Amino acid sequence: MSATFYQELGVTTSVIITDSDGRIDKKGANQIAVGLYGLNGLRINKEAGTAETLCDLLAAAAGLVMGQRGVNMPLVCIHGLEYDQNTSSGIGDVVN
Repeated sequence: MSATFYQELGVTTSVIITDSDGRIDKKGANQIAVGLYGLNGLRINKEAGTAETLCDLLAAAAGLVMGQRGVNMPLVCIHGLEYDQNTSSGIGDVVN
C-alpha cells in the first residue's frame, strides 16, 4: 500500500491497519493496530525509561475520524507527526 501511495502521490508513507478492540472492564470499543509498515510501532523515551505503542496511539487517533460500525470511513491520513521511517519493523515488535 505504501508503494502505491508513493507511485500515485509521490510521497513516502507508513501504514497502520487497525481493528476495533473492546475491554471487559469498559463499555464501547477503541481502535488498535493489528498491522503496520514503515514505522517502529514502539516509541521509547530513553530519558524516562518508558515506552509507548505509537502504533496504537495513532490507531486510536484515526478511530476518532473513522468511527465505529456503519460510518464507512476506511482510510484516515495523519500528517505532521515526526518519526523515523523503518520498513523492517512489524506489529510483532509491540506484541508480548
